Amino acid sequence: MAAPTRTGEASTEAELAGSTPAASAFARLLPFVALVGLAIRFAYAIGWRWDAGLKYDGPAYVARAEFLRLGRGFLDTDAWIFHQEALQGAVHPPVNTLVLAAGQQLGFSSRPSLQLWACLVGTATIVVVGFLGRAVAGPRAGLVAASIAAVAPTFWSNDPTLMAETPAQLLTALTLLLAYGFWSRPTPSRAGWMAAAAAAAGLARSELVLLLPVLVLPLCLAAPGPWRRTATRLAAAALWSTAVLGPWVGWNLVRFEHPTTIATGLDISLAYAQCDDTWYGPRTGYWNVFCGAEIPDLPANELADQSDLGRQYRAEASAYISEHRSRWPVVIAARVGRTAGLFRPAQQVQLEIDREGREGPVTWALLLTTYATYALAVVAFARARPSRRRLLPLLTPLACGLAGAALTFGATRYRSAGEVGLTVLAAIGIDALGRWRARGADGLEYGAAGPDGVLAAPDEPEGSRRGR
Repeated sequence: MAAPTRTGEASTEAELAGSTPAASAFARLLPFVALVGLAIRFAYAIGWRWDAGLKYDGPAYVARAEFLRLGRGFLDTDAWIFHQEALQGAVHPPVNTLVLAAGQQLGFSSRPSLQLWACLVGTATIVVVGFLGRAVAGPRAGLVAASIAAVAPTFWSNDPTLMAETPAQLLTALTLLLAYGFWSRPTPSRAGWMAAAAAAAGLARSELVLLLPVLVLPLCLAAPGPWRRTATRLAAAALWSTAVLGPWVGWNLVRFEHPTTIATGLDISLAYAQCDDTWYGPRTGYWNVFCGAEIPDLPANELADQSDLGRQYRAEASAYISEHRSRWPVVIAARVGRTAGLFRPAQQVQLEIDREGREGPVTWALLLTTYATYALAVVAFARARPSRRRLLPLLTPLACGLAGAALTFGATRYRSAGEVGLTVLAAIGIDALGRWRARGADGLEYGAAGPDGVLAAPDEPEGSRRGR
């Protein structure tokens, strides 16, 4: 006698082929969800951000993209514009500059049109998040995840700013999608693609390079198979990540006076975060532009190489940390707490309104949305017995952001890539609550593990992965 199965279950292959109602609904509704998300992004950009103009690092990214498009490469834009000196520049990683330059080349040349281009990039993230949710927990969860990404300010508030968070979220979602593809079939080629995407994410926001050791490496080591197979996977991951990182890092190592890897901006961030204002008092864990401000103002540094300035920033930051090392644990906790929205959240919102030009209602909505995803993520883990480990990769981007904050300062932007995983977890939590309410106490546990310990998709029989 066949074992009883849940009503409407089908294999993952059938779902992906669109032969179940849930899979068909996913394929039919995902484009609509993406269009809704695009409309929200356009409305925000046109209705608010066009008049407000670009803030914080937005103008710098646009200037670098224009330099790149005009054939000036990655020069220091300030040195060229104000002093007509061709000094090398790498304050930020290159991906966002490349994305904006591509938009300019495609005809999005004005600042308002470039903001719409970034909204299109953000809309692509909605689609990838949908496929990620489907890969983790089935088409219903995928559709919910895409819907959250479409309407949540944790996504659309980034796009018209023209800063690195938009491509970073897209590449983070792609990395996680490829990671779950590798989990389902751990071949060397899939390890390579996963590592390449993680490396590209690190070229969007520097802290995301940590995805290589905290996500790619553990998955390659944990995948089943003999040690030769593991070594092949690791070699593929190393080769592809080097192929992505190598050209930029290698160029940086030779074009500056002192060795530079991904970006010189880390040195500036270190300096901005090491002074009494950011280590003591109400703004502990934040940044202050006046920390280390005397270094670039020195006459000898007027046209200094960015790597030389970086050495001076690091020296000053290290000296301050050494003198106040007993305070360091408190400061790190404050930085992490600010980034997670758990330490002085009201003050953090106001600081980002004042210093980064964010709108008050949007910033508050962003924080409250994050709190909601935290709660739903707890539900997802609580209802995923005994396969919680299947959900752990979704937390790795948040861990990378918190690590970056611990090293520098607390900011919502460090949490932006982590919102991708949190959104998928929230979608799984919503789906779990809906199933629990609909089915009642029928003794079924959402996301029960299959025979290989992998979280089965909601519409997938627990044995459908057998032999895969």
